[in-house]
Amino acid sequence: AAAFVGELIGLRPIISFIDGETKIVEKVRGDKNIVPSLLKLAQKSMIPHTPYCVLYGSIDDYGQELAMEMEKKVGYKPVMNCNIGAAISINAGHKIVAVVVKGSKRR
Repeated sequence: AAAFVGELIGLRPIISFIDGETKIVEKVRGDKNIVPSLLKLAQKSMIPHTPYCVLYGSIDDYGQELAMEMEKKVGYKPVMNCNIGAAISINAGHKIVAVVVKGSKRR
């Protein structure tokens, strides 16, 4: 029911996947707010000057937009910008877009 209502009003979850645990970090309203939220989270979590990857579902434009905006923010291109696998896309939805960064070591 929550997913149906969220889809109806355009809520999109921003999910972190750290050490095998998933956590909804934020919910944004509308597709146009996804990339800025991912940029903010990635920049906050990322160790400066480390490689990063951009992953996307069936919509190449989402991946290209995220890669371009990340490059503007950090000053260099991703080491990989590729289509995510079917198993993840089926569960997360075909509009998925993600950035994988190396964060600082946790205790």
